[in-house]
Amino acid sequence: MLDPSLRQTQEATPQYTNVKYNASTNTFTGTMILMIKLALRVIQELNWKVENVNENLGIIVFETVISWGSWGGIFCTLNVDEISPSTFRVRGTGEQNFRGGHLIVLNIGHEAQKKVQKVIDKMKQLSG
Repeated sequence: MLDPSLRQTQEATPQYTNVKYNASTNTFTGTMILMIKLALRVIQELNWKVENVNENLGIIVFETVISWGSWGGIFCTLNVDEISPSTFRVRGTGEQNFRGGHLIVLNIGHEAQKKVQKVIDKMKQLSG
């Protein structure tokens, strides 16, 4: 027989099978693992390269293909922050990649940040 105190804990902890986006709060609901999986899915669908993932910290590092400002593409970091239990906010940064012997790279029209925002927007779209 299940201890009643354990049953209460199990009932109080929601079981998430997918991520939901709430536009009014600009937050996602789910688990960190589901958030990471969603971000990885989007990055891979865009045919960009995942460089590193730390699911404990909610950090995903990825690189895009050639961009207007850099032959080396754009180097991006996506941060999945748990702002309250099971509630997440996603933000990130991007910068032109200097790899390939560039003397100068240009962030034309904030292209680097737009790549990060593209991932976040697609995550919102897929999680509805």
